[in-house]
Amino acid sequence: MFTEAQSILAKVWILLGSIRLRLMLPDIPYDPVTKYSYEYEIISRQIAEVKLELEVQSKSMDKEAHL
Repeated sequence: MFTEAQSILAKVWILLGSIRLRLMLPDIPYDPVTKYSYEYEIISRQIAEVKLELEVQSKSMDKEAHL
């Protein structure tokens, strides 16, 4: 029915399709309801990092001013 080359080609297409599907799906189960809480968590972390960076820069400038 199918030649060996056609059979191999079909297997390659199936493999490529499964790889594409795997790459598109997230690693963690994604619930659309939790989207906003997840985004809030990410933004909160980013804000905390920026505040810490500003605090470090402020203390660094204070030390330079006292020298």
